[in-house]
Amino acid sequence: TQFAAADIFLLPSIYGEGLPMAILEAMAAGCVVVASEMASVASVIEDGVNGYLVEPRNTAQLVDRLKKIIYESFAWQPITEAAQATVRDRFAIPDYIEKLEAIYKEVAA
Repeated sequence: TQFAAADIFLLPSIYGEGLPMAILEAMAAGCVVVASEMASVASVIEDGVNGYLVEPRNTAQLVDRLKKIIYESFAWQPITEAAQATVRDRFAIPDYIEKLEAIYKEVAA
């Protein structure tokens, strides 16, 4: 995928998009993710732990965050490892299927 060739994934959204799958895909691929703190994004990205959050429409904050990330590339590994662990631990396909089946059984009952 294109994510595997990238180091940084940037999604400065100004719309509440729920939880964009692209964020999870980028995290799983080992990208440093920078995203707007919108909708469900903040429930997955813990700022400075497994990615970075910026305020929507705050261009100065976004530029500052990108500069810091670029100049501190030595700090990427713990962030990307935590991001991959987040996706593996919270969004694994077998777990998702199990949760979905439980919802269907509950609704059908």
